Amino acid sequence: MYSRDAHLQAVLDLMCRSVAADPGRSTDTQRTLGIVEERLRRTPDDRPEAQEPVRQPVCALLDEALAARTPLLEAFRALEPSLTWGRRKGDLGDDRFRACHANAMLVGPGGLEPRADVWVGVSLMAPGTSYPVHHHPPEEIYLVLSDVEWWNEDDGWYRPGFGGTVYHRPDQRHAMRAGAKPLLALWALPI
Repeated sequence: MYSRDAHLQAVLDLMCRSVAADPGRSTDTQRTLGIVEERLRRTPDDRPEAQEPVRQPVCALLDEALAARTPLLEAFRALEPSLTWGRRKGDLGDDRFRACHANAMLVGPGGLEPRADVWVGVSLMAPGTSYPVHHHPPEEIYLVLSDVEWWNEDDGWYRPGFGGTVYHRPDQRHAMRAGAKPLLALWALPI
């Protein structure tokens, strides 16, 4: 019988509760969260294989990004040493972007729990870094864990605030940028 890692389960539970608790969440965010939660209740496709934890240089900013003492950030702090941090594949962005950001997959291909039906991950960016405009077929929700800015083609730039949520419909062009502090955000995509 499959048993999810306790640290991973804690982060997933607290992420879902935090998204559901955001009073500013959209109906699309709530609907997508329901899909994510339903899929996370299913047994994964494959058994996890041992991953070699890897940190990128930007991960030196994690202490600053995790400075707030919340149950979710404390759970993430316990999980983080087991993550494999990498850079976004492809040619998106300039050299600064490639050097100043990292992503880690919690659930999904190459993650702590391999799955094809849902991806859950985390993004970290250094202060003053912009994640270039991009889009992808799956819809996506973010739980924002720092005071940073988001952009989408419909609303322009805005600040969701710490604990705020962001929804992107399929193929909606979007971006994000860190100001004076690092950007930290959890994201989930039902595939």
